[in-house]
Amino acid sequence: MLGDEHVDRSLAGVTDLNRHFFGWITENVWGDLWSNDTFDDHTRSLITVAILAALGREELAIHLAASARTGVTDVELAQVLQHVAVYAGVPAANHAFAVAQRARPAPPAVGGAVPPTEVDPAGALDRAADGATSAAGVRDGADSLRAGTPHRAEAEQ
Repeated sequence: MLGDEHVDRSLAGVTDLNRHFFGWITENVWGDLWSNDTFDDHTRSLITVAILAALGREELAIHLAASARTGVTDVELAQVLQHVAVYAGVPAANHAFAVAQRARPAPPAVGGAVPPTEVDPAGALDRAADGATSAAGVRDGADSLRAGTPHRAEAEQ
């Protein structure tokens, strides 16, 4: 799942110091956890990405790249990272989005622009017409914070 290159690098790094730990990881993580049939690799990959993103772990990039091999779509990944933002914090999600853009393959270009349903399946951008989540709304919110005045959406209520 992580690819031959990762496995080769890992094996090359085995020393007397970490040999037992490497064996333990191989047996318990790959031999037990990832082999368990409770979740398919696609679901397990989403769970792993969410946990690593929330914790800000260095293995995030490896698992983001591997998530493409398990069939995780950009839409699914974006939703998982939005969950990370809510439950683990926006800085963790911002970092994870940045790592994802570097670690995952670029989607194939199909006739130019990506259909809005793929970019925004829930239609949040369409619902931003009130300005609360549009670029102008974000600027208004930032300006309100600086000035200590209510955000435009709050003032209209």
